[in-house]
Amino acid sequence: MEEGAAGDSSKLACLKPRLLIAVKHLLEALREGKSADRPEAWLEHLHGVLLGLVEWVVEQTRVLGLSSAPLLRWLCDSFDLALDKSRVRCEAAVIAHLRLAEELFQQGILKLGNDEDEIRDFRGCLASMHDCLQFLRKAKSFSVNCHGQHTANALFPEIEELQERAQLQIFVCESMQAIRTGDQVLEKALFDEEEVNMELAMQAVDFYRSAVLLTHERDIEGEAIATSQLGRVFSDVLKDTVRASKFHYQATKLALTVMLPRIGRSRWYKYTCAKHAEYQEQVVRNEERAHEQKWAPTKKGMEKELKKLNQEAKKGGLEFLLYIYKNHPNPDPKKVRDVMLKEEGLTKQMLRSAICHYHPDANLQHPEEWQVLCEEICKILNNMYESSKLAK
Repeated sequence: MEEGAAGDSSKLACLKPRLLIAVKHLLEALREGKSADRPEAWLEHLHGVLLGLVEWVVEQTRVLGLSSAPLLRWLCDSFDLALDKSRVRCEAAVIAHLRLAEELFQQGILKLGNDEDEIRDFRGCLASMHDCLQFLRKAKSFSVNCHGQHTANALFPEIEELQERAQLQIFVCESMQAIRTGDQVLEKALFDEEEVNMELAMQAVDFYRSAVLLTHERDIEGEAIATSQLGRVFSDVLKDTVRASKFHYQATKLALTVMLPRIGRSRWYKYTCAKHAEYQEQVVRNEERAHEQKWAPTKKGMEKELKKLNQEAKKGGLEFLLYIYKNHPNPDPKKVRDVMLKEEGLTKQMLRSAICHYHPDANLQHPEEWQVLCEEICKILNNMYESSKLAK
């Protein structure tokens, strides 16, 4: 494929001097015509010929599909040489440089490949993007005081937009390159020696941090990937689960703001979601364990009361409500039993009211024994409430 492209380029080489001659004479004619006050229609005709030449070269570039876009490059070189000598400006030169910049931008994107590609040409992408910016700068300079000023001014937004896109793509490419390098360094740290090489692991962290800085507020997906990799190092290598969880949370949060289908399928997203969920579950378990340890002495001294609660619960919901309101009334006089409690069967509204009366968070101002009792009562009431919903 590359040999065929090289052959096509060599066959086209004969056009290079002819393009230079054609552009040179057309621009000289344009300059002389302006000096001699030629009619506007005559000048417009020359300008139209130059635009036609640009359009033909652009069309041939697309038809041939040569990655180096030799015809467009030669045409732009011809404009550069001829305009430097003739000191005349024309819209055709602006368009030629803009179209070449667009071609270079597309080439750079293709060199990055896609998520499934193992090999990406980062250096080639960066070279294409920098060349793109160079030709855009020339396009801007040629648009000053050029023939066809109105059209040239209309191209300014297009030029500036492509400049922004090319600059953004440079940041994205450099970030992806930093992530790839970080992955390679991390792999060496983990597998090249019997023990983990912590120095290399920290170097990988530096590469991931660099990737985050390059993409911050520019490429959300790239920032999420780099942040996820930071979480991976702190979680799996440095064993710092607290800091790792912050990175995993941030990566998940960033991903959800764009949430493209490919993100949901990606390994890094599945990994970071699993790690974040694992950390949250561990936090809940630790809190429950600490809570149990805190209340263990108090519960031990209340074994008979707590056992009696479970026995009464087995008699049924209505009987249990009657029991707790009679034997363990809430210290708050406003939290009394429902007046309908005896007159009709158990309802979900009764259970909801009781849960509000005995909820631990609503009874923090009372002694420890009462808080423990409320916690056990609420567990029983919640189970009854869930059972009533399932029964419906």
